[in-house]
Amino acid sequence: MINSGPIHLQKGMPVKLLISIFAVAFSATSIGSAHAQQPDATYPNRPIRLIVPLPPGGSVDPTARMVAAKVGPRLKQQFVVENIPGGSGVIGAETVARATPDGYTLLFATPTIMVTGPLINRNLPYHPTRDFDPVSLVVSNPFVLVVPASLPVNTTADLIALAKRKPGSLNFGTSGEGAPQHIAIEMLKSMAGIDMLHVPYKGGGQIQVDLVAGRIQLYASSILGVSSSIKSGKLKAIAVTTAKRAGALPDVPTLSESGVPGYEFDTWYAVFATARTPTAVIGRLNSEIVAALSDPELIKSMAAQGSDLRSSTPAALGAIVKNETERLGKLVEKIGLVER
Repeated sequence: MINSGPIHLQKGMPVKLLISIFAVAFSATSIGSAHAQQPDATYPNRPIRLIVPLPPGGSVDPTARMVAAKVGPRLKQQFVVENIPGGSGVIGAETVARATPDGYTLLFATPTIMVTGPLINRNLPYHPTRDFDPVSLVVSNPFVLVVPASLPVNTTADLIALAKRKPGSLNFGTSGEGAPQHIAIEMLKSMAGIDMLHVPYKGGGQIQVDLVAGRIQLYASSILGVSSSIKSGKLKAIAVTTAKRAGALPDVPTLSESGVPGYEFDTWYAVFATARTPTAVIGRLNSEIVAALSDPELIKSMAAQGSDLRSSTPAALGAIVKNETERLGKLVEKIGLVER
């Protein structure tokens, strides 16, 4: 074993001896440096865990599995998806935050985990920027605003006009306070200057039943969740929430282009590593994820469920988290969702 402690030189040592001492010291330093870089150079040399902090089902888990199936072969290692649910994603996120920062434990995260959750609950056991390194954006999921077929509304302008004529008379359903749908419609209310009543539900199934029946008048849903009701004419799609039109609904305008300029909201999924993961490892992961997202089969599978594949650089993903935190922070405060 090489001793890397301080070297003590004595007065009067022969020059050749001094040269030998420094040569050994330099050799030890070089070996130590090479050893420190070795994990980066050989990464990955064992299976990688991709933690989904939610239970199986829904859209997050299958998306993670489809992406992992394409990234694993590119890395020549197993990309193992592991569900660690609990606390609305908190337990799984904390697991990755406390993991060894070596790139072998990654988080498949949503805006709820990285943005709105920390804004609402200031006492979470993880911090979205201090405890994680961004790797790459993966998917952008637009919401589509739907109304009952019976409601005399066909456009966003119609909805806004009706809400202004009858303030507080329109009801919108969501899966609960602070849920992405809740934030999306509160943003619409704020930007359009309208008042609507929030009706929280325990699940999306009952929301659609009440929406079709006209007991509530507005819902922000995933495209896949309401596509059959739109096709059958039970619901009308009036706008999507993303900055660009959704590939699955190309004829439905964005909110920004149909009466609420500057509006943008989506429920992206992205990969994060534990903070202080080596830059070379982050770079390798990013390049392979970006390449995997261009796979035609994966693009087709994602489009079928109304999602758009959307990669990014680590820096761009970090900027998204920062900008969304700043933008939504004021809204969360305004509507009184912050838990003290």
